[in-house]
Amino acid sequence: MSKYELRDNPIKGLFVLVTQDKKSVFDENDRYIWNEDGTQKTVDITLYFESDLGKDKAKYWTEDLDEAFVFTSIDDAAAMLCQLFKPLEIQIREIRGTGK
Repeated sequence: MSKYELRDNPIKGLFVLVTQDKKSVFDENDRYIWNEDGTQKTVDITLYFESDLGKDKAKYWTEDLDEAFVFTSIDDAAAMLCQLFKPLEIQIREIRGTGK
């Protein structure tokens, strides 16, 4: 007898797809800022899946959580994750509404 039990119903909630990327840093004159070693200065940013144009088409990401596509089940989020390029670099995160 197994000590595990399967759930028959999908996990409901609000979920988004999240990845990390780097963004170049600019000065007040929109010029790149350089590190002492000659490389461009960057900062880590969080990106949220926003939309896609269909299978094998462009996928869009946003820095604004309010613009992210929200999945209502973890199964739907996982299905989209499987369709994305480099899915191992993307995570599913649960979000909570603020009541606004």
